[in-house]
Amino acid sequence: MSPQAEENTEELKLRVPPSLWQDLARLANAEDRSLSEYCRMVLSLHRNGHVARLSASASTCEWCNAPSQGPRNN
Repeated sequence: MSPQAEENTEELKLRVPPSLWQDLARLANAEDRSLSEYCRMVLSLHRNGHVARLSASASTCEWCNAPSQGPRNN
């Protein structure tokens, strides 16, 4: 099943400042999309641009600070 055909079954809750919410709502409206649909699109575009980087870093650094471990504290 392609990512575009996947069913939206998971819920992502997050709090954002009012100005960000308003800007996202305006951008969604400009593309004739719901806010949820617009945010899914933006997150998918971001993921598609970065998922290869995550795979590459995981295979080259077995004991390094993986993304799931949070930010490094140097």
